[in-house]
Amino acid sequence: MTLTENTRLTKETIQRLRAMVFHKEHIKKSSITAKVLVLLYPDKNYSIQEIEDSLRLKKIGQKGTTFNLLDRKLISSKGNDGAKSYFLTQKGRWFAIGQTLNLSFLGLCALADAYGMQGRLEKGNLVGFYVYPRFAEIFEGIYSQENLRFAFEQLKTKKLAARYSKKSLRIIPRVFSDLKRHYHDDLEELQKWIAQIPSRREHILEQDQKLRQNINKSKRIFSKFS
Repeated sequence: MTLTENTRLTKETIQRLRAMVFHKEHIKKSSITAKVLVLLYPDKNYSIQEIEDSLRLKKIGQKGTTFNLLDRKLISSKGNDGAKSYFLTQKGRWFAIGQTLNLSFLGLCALADAYGMQGRLEKGNLVGFYVYPRFAEIFEGIYSQENLRFAFEQLKTKKLAARYSKKSLRIIPRVFSDLKRHYHDDLEELQKWIAQIPSRREHILEQDQKLRQNINKSKRIFSKFS
């Protein structure tokens, strides 16, 4: 089902589509939240006291930071109140990488998909590159073309990739090696998650009453002239 910015959807459907891709979940670069995510990456298990000591902060538990991280499913916990420790969820790992690379989450999605595509092509002894139309198609109707273009171009402005041809880019070989060394597993998981977006979007759209009514109306009009 093709979506455009003019496609009429219910407010609930729009909210579900955006929530599906963590739309507008921004984390400020210098925020305590960002610092905690980067500290815990990739697999540290720290108590509140250890987090505070490592970041030289005071009473983050009382400031709502921990609750916010848990509520947004960026971290999880184990143990009882007396010996509770915190660690990153998969979502938290992705956002931690985004903070380290100074990328928005959408920009990180572009990087992960480009990383996977480039890696597969190069395994077949081909030149690996990534095209904008593929990226835009995955997120069509969820993000504006302006936001999609910005996220795609962000890889070049951050010097993670370079222009390959019109509407395409290639991750710089040195950067590709660094990504493989430090973030390979998490980028692969992110690309698998990205690959599920079209089918998950279709499932949500099939439940949209307004869209179904418009489709049925179009079918009735078409049948009159057939």
